[in-house]
Amino acid sequence: RALSVSVAHYVFLICLVCGQPSLNTRIVGGEVAPPGSWPWQISVNSIGGRQFCGGSLVNNQWVVSAAHCFPG
Repeated sequence: RALSVSVAHYVFLICLVCGQPSLNTRIVGGEVAPPGSWPWQISVNSIGGRQFCGGSLVNNQWVVSAAHCFPG
């Protein structure tokens, strides 16, 4: 009986954590990179200038990014 109660409590605790979003959606403890330190990294911005995705330069004409950045 005591073992089944312990297992039940353990499963209950796991379920309390499952599916809960992270409290922090930003990089924590990162550092500002000096301009030019990551020359292949690009920022994908809206017309208003808000950054919403990133990408990597493949060559002088192509950028690879995630499909969800460009719906449709």
